[in-house]
Amino acid sequence: MDVEYPARAALKRKRARRRSAQLTAQTKLVGCWLLAGTWTGCTKQPASAAPEVAAASEAEQNGAVAPSLAQKYAGLFPIGAAVNSRTLHTHAALLARHFSSITAENEMKFESLEQTEGNFEYAAADEMVAFARTHGMKVRGHNLVWHRQTPDWVFSNGSAGAASKELLLARLDEHIANVVGHFKGSVYAWDVVNEAIMDDGKYRTADERAPDQRSKWYGILGSSYIAAAFRAAHAADPDAKLVLQRVPQLRARQAPGRL
Repeated sequence: MDVEYPARAALKRKRARRRSAQLTAQTKLVGCWLLAGTWTGCTKQPASAAPEVAAASEAEQNGAVAPSLAQKYAGLFPIGAAVNSRTLHTHAALLARHFSSITAENEMKFESLEQTEGNFEYAAADEMVAFARTHGMKVRGHNLVWHRQTPDWVFSNGSAGAASKELLLARLDEHIANVVGHFKGSVYAWDVVNEAIMDDGKYRTADERAPDQRSKWYGILGSSYIAAAFRAAHAADPDAKLVLQRVPQLRARQAPGRL
């Protein structure tokens, strides 16, 4: 026993180091892809090597490789990825192996689902939901209301003028009721309102300096559109998590005396 115990302990440490190295390599590889959007440059192998990720699942079942990122952190939080209609196919193996939640980049935004009033197109978004369901993933909806990627008709009265408060609220309610209702039970959380708050903590208004930073929602409804959007989303799916999404603009902090 005095001789065997240290040997077994050393073997366990060696195996632990090997598993740690494998997980670190996988994490770096996935992180590289997330930044670059491609396998090229992330490994010494050509981009066609990506499908090998799927083959690892069989070896994983036999204990030959480290667990996927989704499995590693399953008890703590889901591992999410933003996907589009192209990457859903080109990186299907990577997504299925390492991720437990997906979010559509653009396919669930206002202009993608309701380009013209009353005409909803769900094909691309439905494909993502079906992929997630097949692979046991969660789906986070992004987003219902944003100052960008919203068709002009939403804010128009149809006669070259701005929509009234009543008309805009009715359109907001109708869009959210239709979209959230369509995905009820399939989307566990919604980014209801996106980027309504500026970095200084104030509301995004219709008077921001840059044109693409201005909110027509605020210009017509003031801040009341935020609460209205949350009420509509909750009414359409009382069980969904509802989020006020804010993405701060990251600015490098400069040290004194440095350019």
